[in-house]
Amino acid sequence: MNDIMKNIKRLRQERGLTQEELAEKLHVTRQAVSNWETGKNQPDIELLKTLAETFEVDAAELLYAPKEDVDKRKRMIVAAVFCVLTVIAWAGYIPLEKWAMAWKNNRYDLIPALLCTWGLKPLAYLLTGTAAAALLHVWVNIRPKTSIRRGMLAVGAAICLLYIALFLWYWFGGRIGFIMPTRLRVSFLNSLRFYGSSFFFLPGVLFFFAWPRKAG
Repeated sequence: MNDIMKNIKRLRQERGLTQEELAEKLHVTRQAVSNWETGKNQPDIELLKTLAETFEVDAAELLYAPKEDVDKRKRMIVAAVFCVLTVIAWAGYIPLEKWAMAWKNNRYDLIPALLCTWGLKPLAYLLTGTAAAALLHVWVNIRPKTSIRRGMLAVGAAICLLYIALFLWYWFGGRIGFIMPTRLRVSFLNSLRFYGSSFFFLPGVLFFFAWPRKAG
């Protein structure tokens, strides 16, 4: 019922009417209009029909929130969910990275560090990109065509697969017969480690807009 009072006030203001002017058109008191807009009282069915005719809208627009507002509300919820997931991912990555590096130095075990650096960090960037796209979508209702969505999905997937392929090639290249200078291999791995995962921000954006069933 809160939608009724909000819609009456919104439609009255959009049409440049004061409460007194609207009251005159409806043959009611200004106080009655004020009570509707503050939620103290509600117009009866006959007055709702008269209000709809006065505002030249469907009666449903008086009873319910406009579809645009409902869609925006859904988009805000989606953005909030991805923002929370992003915070959780980064909050988990930062302490885990410190623990993994200490574990590597003390136990000479690379597995935790690899999982953290090559797994959790790219995931955090992926979620960051998705959250950024969701926040943008709250204010700009972007609806790509099917062909464009497919292109976005293909580009995002290609970036992810290229990252994985490069890591596997340079990490295991020396072990499976590829001749590669050790210094070059280490330099590339360090660059990929520190900067490569940030490229997952772009797939996060692309995957969000490529998904066909998002809110709004």
